[in-house]
Amino acid sequence: MRTGTIKVRSGKGLEVKDWRDGNAVEVWGSTKVWIDHCGFEKALDTQVNIVVGSTDVAVTNNYFVNQDEVMLMSNNDAATTDDNMRVTVALNVFGQNCNQRMPRGRHGQFHVANNYYPYGWGIYAIGGSAGARFRSEGNYFVAGASRR
Repeated sequence: MRTGTIKVRSGKGLEVKDWRDGNAVEVWGSTKVWIDHCGFEKALDTQVNIVVGSTDVAVTNNYFVNQDEVMLMSNNDAATTDDNMRVTVALNVFGQNCNQRMPRGRHGQFHVANNYYPYGWGIYAIGGSAGARFRSEGNYFVAGASRR
């Protein structure tokens, strides 16, 4: 996806089996992107990947299941082009068998709000590094069987 107002809406059962990089949705160097009301399952890499200076991205009202690494925002600690990245992740459900990166971000500013984690997480739910700035509010976590 490139610049402009882009909407990905009402995708049901998005499943990737053989893409070049294995991401269900990849936002690459884009602005004003809205990923809304989609269902994601079983991508080879991540279900949503937001990279290379993308900004003003909203990921809302989606359902994620059966994925080790769910959502990545900036894919490299050295990717300073992502310093101005702004992403909102809100009103999503991270369902069964989601293990980590719900979401994980580097460099930019991330608002993670009112998401539901009914089955816990395997490694971690929300994570950041490389100077990422997170505002997390109103998220509802149900601890799973894992003690990590």
